[in-house]
Amino acid sequence: MISANIANASTPAYKRTRVRVTEEDLETGGHRYRVPVVEGVETVFSPGALEATDRCLDVAVDGAGLFAVLDADGRTAYTRDGSFRVDAGGRLVTRAGHVVIPVITVPPDVHEISIDPVGVVSGRTASAPDVPCQFGRLALHRFVNPSGLRFEDGQLGYVTQTSGRPTAGAPGREGFGLLKQGFREASNVDVSRELVDLQLLIQQQQTLTEALVHFGMIAS
Repeated sequence: MISANIANASTPAYKRTRVRVTEEDLETGGHRYRVPVVEGVETVFSPGALEATDRCLDVAVDGAGLFAVLDADGRTAYTRDGSFRVDAGGRLVTRAGHVVIPVITVPPDVHEISIDPVGVVSGRTASAPDVPCQFGRLALHRFVNPSGLRFEDGQLGYVTQTSGRPTAGAPGREGFGLLKQGFREASNVDVSRELVDLQLLIQQQQTLTEALVHFGMIAS
């Protein structure tokens, strides 16, 4: 998990993961020990910093909410990464080509695209340069427990029993965050912290190995 966090430190909107560890009693050879046990893996859903890009299709969520997209298998997934582009069919998609839901189609002769704080996507076209046209509206989704989403590649989150079902809404309403065009959310990984945790983990592993060797539980 630490290696994955460090590797994705510069991935937009990546959410760091961590391992939940508890302790259990282990009795062997007449001795009782407290040993660490992996309880599970969880996503830390704190927000990343908002970075200015001045790119019209970069949109950051300032507050609560995720975008819904269709993945390559046609499944609905959720992401905080609003680094969008327009595909060959004029649809608004993610960098990886996942179609944004609801589907927003942009005319081929569009000159400029504007995304306002409440999600309205509009622009001007060559056929009507003086008349702004509305192409659609971005929606956001939130969960009772977003940390319970099952993330793949740190980008796409999928519904689980732990996350609960999503609630959809408009940006800026009912507790949803506003959108900021020309910004993107950075990952929430603190590389310095990850390196400290990695060093601590190595030390713990060495200490545990020495103890197991001492008590003859593993070969030296």
